[in-house]
Amino acid sequence: MKITMPPKSPSKTEKQWTFFSNHGHTIILLHRNPELTVREMATTIGITERALLSILSDLQEYGCVSVKKEGRRNRYKVLGSAKFRHPIEGSVSIASLLQLFSK
Repeated sequence: MKITMPPKSPSKTEKQWTFFSNHGHTIILLHRNPELTVREMATTIGITERALLSILSDLQEYGCVSVKKEGRRNRYKVLGSAKFRHPIEGSVSIASLLQLFSK
């Protein structure tokens, strides 16, 4: 499944923002396609591979992503039972949000 980014606004004075952080984008991408490589995820999100590896480390440390070595590749799995970190949505599981992004 190929995911394309929306075109950037031609106006440089207009603020660029999204509803989700890069951590959120990573979780959604892994949920939709666990076969993606670090390079593919980083390119799709628009960040460096080093930044993505840091995000994956954060997500793994928090307990919402697991990693398993398969041959020369890592296989990442979203653990939907983890809860959001912020107190506003801390009672909501990640799986609840990911249902919106199911294929």
